[in-house]
Amino acid sequence: MKHTPLNGLFAPARRRLARFAASGVAIVALFATLLLPGSVVGTPAVATAAAGGGTATFALPANSLANYILPMEPIADATPQNVQLMQYLIYRPLYNFGSGTANGPGPSNTAALNLPLSLAKQPVYSDGDKVVTITLDHYMWSDGKPVTARDVQFWQTLVTANKTDWFSYVPGEYPDNVVKTTVLSPTTIRFTLNKAYSPLWFTYNELSQITPLPQHIMDKTSASGKVGNYDLTTAGAKKVYAFLSGQAKNERTYTTNKLWSVVDGPWRLTSFNGTTGLSTYTFNSKYSGPVAPNHITKFVEEPFTTDTAEYNAVRAGTVDYGYIPQADSALHSQLSNYNFEPWLVMVISFGNVNQNNPTVGPIFKQAYIRQAIETLIDQKGIINSFYAGYGTPTCGPVPSIPKTPWASSFEKSCPFAYNPQKAVSLLKSHGWNVVPGGVSSCSDPAKCGPGIKKGEKLDFSFVYATGNTAFVNSIAVIKSDAEKAGFKYNLKGEPFGSVVSLSAACGPGTSSPKANCNWQMSDWGGWGYEPDFYPTGDLLFETGAGANYSSYSNPEANRLIAATQLAGDSVKAMNNYEAYMVNQVPFIWGPNRDFQLSEINKSLQGTQPQNAEFNIWPELWHYGK
Repeated sequence: MKHTPLNGLFAPARRRLARFAASGVAIVALFATLLLPGSVVGTPAVATAAAGGGTATFALPANSLANYILPMEPIADATPQNVQLMQYLIYRPLYNFGSGTANGPGPSNTAALNLPLSLAKQPVYSDGDKVVTITLDHYMWSDGKPVTARDVQFWQTLVTANKTDWFSYVPGEYPDNVVKTTVLSPTTIRFTLNKAYSPLWFTYNELSQITPLPQHIMDKTSASGKVGNYDLTTAGAKKVYAFLSGQAKNERTYTTNKLWSVVDGPWRLTSFNGTTGLSTYTFNSKYSGPVAPNHITKFVEEPFTTDTAEYNAVRAGTVDYGYIPQADSALHSQLSNYNFEPWLVMVISFGNVNQNNPTVGPIFKQAYIRQAIETLIDQKGIINSFYAGYGTPTCGPVPSIPKTPWASSFEKSCPFAYNPQKAVSLLKSHGWNVVPGGVSSCSDPAKCGPGIKKGEKLDFSFVYATGNTAFVNSIAVIKSDAEKAGFKYNLKGEPFGSVVSLSAACGPGTSSPKANCNWQMSDWGGWGYEPDFYPTGDLLFETGAGANYSSYSNPEANRLIAATQLAGDSVKAMNNYEAYMVNQVPFIWGPNRDFQLSEINKSLQGTQPQNAEFNIWPELWHYGK
């Protein structure tokens, strides 16, 4: 559904940032420097911690600054720093996903619905899956008032009236597909849908987007105005959102503004430096959800100017939950007081080929060409050479790790894995004169494909994201291996945000028909499935989708994508979609490295498993042996 562009430098973020990049808005992943190599010297100190209670410090990379506290953010503010690392700590989403508690979905890192950490019970579908009823569990706001269905309705009315200002909005999907909202009781709310949907899809990809807000505090149109029911009209909801959004941009008042003082999450923001990003959270004594015995009482997020500075802090024992740069991964055994834990998140990595480019688009429209390009990418070799072995090949639209029920055995078999001979064979069988080490050209247009002229060459411009040594080195290897079948890539490095903006869906039948269509190939990293946890491909691969960077268009793919959203056999629908897209290679799959190589103080318990969606739950952490 809707997801997020991920830099080759970093991996989580939230999913729908990309569709705005397709409209020309440059999206800069601030959380994008985890793997920059740095030199580390000295010997590790022994970290100390209090027994029971205490403070845990969580390391952030450089430039990881939160700047928007309201959980209904515009595109420019839809970052992990704002969402997972601030908003989710103080405002709980209606439904939480992934492991993180002994009562959760299991010991492994999964993307399953986690009811113990959610505000509501399992949603109940009725009327042929056209109605969904949600019953809240007993949760309290920090001022002692209960979290009610009215708070869910408040979110719903605000997002409906202001959907075009909200980064998650996709026309026709949430909230458009909710045609009626009915508060049945203080603890029960009902959504009537415009048609029958798959309960799996609607729960994982639509209900997952809702965060109840304290209506009795936030339903205002000005700082001096009284709380009312303004949100119940469209005009009123627009005024309320305008006021709240304006207040959310004033970072200096985050700890003093009463709007943000009433929370239902386990943490309250009690110290915040908008310049450095240093944040302190204090445990919310009114929190109603599960916590660890003797849990920590303070949680500090500390950014660092460089990875070297961060890792030196780990070695000095001043950070409880940090990371080791990928380039220094072999040194993790020297950190005797830390547990080394690679962090896996639900992402896929890919490059883009512009199928609407006026010159080379007809070449990229051929599935055999995309298959040939794919078989020239040595994903395993790149992972071993540049990511110290911490990664997994991407072979289709569904992440193979962490563990989910959705990645099929066929996708995991990687049918277009590295095989230069296969690439040569594919090209020759389709009328190309293959020149290894040179530039291959079309010798038989009848076989090459529609729109491809005799003599046309496999010679393309290729822009890629700079800033991460490992990623840049991998692009150089991809260029070299492509030459084995006569592909020539003319490389140009650009900043991450520039590459995303440049790689806009463009031309007829896309969300940006007037966008610049001159680019040919690009690569910045990949895409994260969060908070749309069921990895359907509507925003990436559907005709005209905002994040369909390659301008891929295929009626059968559209049909299979739509089937994953509708009521029926969800497993069969996903398997059919997945198998088709693996063979189609709509984008060019690339190596996916582990999100973070975490180093965690051995005295800090309850951190495992690390969440597949980059959620953190420090209320479940405690110090002990």
